[in-house]
Amino acid sequence: MKENLNCILQNIPEGESSDNLKNIFKMFLDENFLLNHNRISLLEFLEELSDKQWHSYNLLDPDLFSELEHWLGNNYSINDSNEVELVLNICVRLGFNNLYLKIISNNEYYNPKTKIIIQEIIDECGYDISDPFESLR
Repeated sequence: MKENLNCILQNIPEGESSDNLKNIFKMFLDENFLLNHNRISLLEFLEELSDKQWHSYNLLDPDLFSELEHWLGNNYSINDSNEVELVLNICVRLGFNNLYLKIISNNEYYNPKTKIIIQEIIDECGYDISDPFESLR
């Protein structure tokens, strides 16, 4: 049975603990969960979840960080500007600097709309997003 992604997000209270968010990220990576949703819905869900993680002011634990960054790098289309923007937003919130640099470095492969989105994100965030909380310091 498909779980309603919006319902899951709505049931996560503001200020949710990092431990509870970690469990939701693990649920996200479960194969049965992933198979029951389309890619754009999953990316939108992960963008919202990454925002909640960012607002917890804690980094993901290293294993989860690596697993999520790997999944994300393999599950978007460079031909879809919306997907590229979602992935970059997730990278910025979770500090996925390697994936971020890979995406912004391959700028010549993107359509004009995607190139504009990438440049706007670079202008706002720079080239090193490894510390998602740097702007708060």
